[in-house]
Amino acid sequence: DLYGTRCHLCEGSAEIQSVVYSQTYRCLKCFNLVPLASCDKEKRCPHCGEKISTRQERQGVLPWASEIRCLDGCKKVSTRHHDDDNDKAREYFALDASRSIQISPEFRELQDRPMLHHDGEGERWGLLWRPYHEGISTIADFFTQRNLSAILDIRSQIKAIGAGEEIQRLLLLALANIIPSASKQQRYYPGSTFPNMVMPGVLYIPPVNEEINVYRRFLSKRRTIIRGIKSISEQIRTTKVCISTQSASDLSMIPDDSIDYVFTDPPYSGRIQYGELNHLQEAILGLDTSWIDEE
Repeated sequence: DLYGTRCHLCEGSAEIQSVVYSQTYRCLKCFNLVPLASCDKEKRCPHCGEKISTRQERQGVLPWASEIRCLDGCKKVSTRHHDDDNDKAREYFALDASRSIQISPEFRELQDRPMLHHDGEGERWGLLWRPYHEGISTIADFFTQRNLSAILDIRSQIKAIGAGEEIQRLLLLALANIIPSASKQQRYYPGSTFPNMVMPGVLYIPPVNEEINVYRRFLSKRRTIIRGIKSISEQIRTTKVCISTQSASDLSMIPDDSIDYVFTDPPYSGRIQYGELNHLQEAILGLDTSWIDEE
């Protein structure tokens, strides 16, 4: 079980809800190595109060905290930290963060798959590459081992079920939707109940990121899609659809008083890199990414 653990309060079976990873920086006043997540909102060092700048040299990522839900004992939701005062909480947290995971052939394939078919010449693999992507050059690098393994497991189960093609497509849609928030792009905001904390329009890797429980997030997204389909099916009045690629300057073929709603979504030229933003989903779902070679 990728997210299985033990409750440090009652020793009951528990499930990891999330693990927070924090970039660390060297305080320029007291010289302590400080996880950014341990600082206050003003990014002040917890040891001396000196402000930590995220422009300083990064010292490496540290597993900082985990949230767990007890399943059969006290049934409480609790948080434990890497430096927890509770010895048992600290011991179990170390296990939460360092779970040994068996790597599948599909996982190894993504470990060997360069971002955007990059040829390895230089660090930049695309227009969205930034200095904070240092060390990230493959599809797998955008994920923790646990979360990418869970994503690939769900993909495998979807393809193995005996449901029709339409059901499989809807399930793959749910999976594609959660891939960004299941990656290292998921920003950590304590107390936030909004599920997707990924910065839009970029492939930003924040200095403090949250490893979500992929199975729980997938089931939640599946329920949302089912509710949406049900709502649409209750409101739609016809299944007759006209798809046209003609110029919008001439709408004479559309009867008067036949339009209930107009939705427009114009492209943004080169300002938004749609292809690069979709590359993680396309690669993981096994879609054709040959368009990259024609760019």
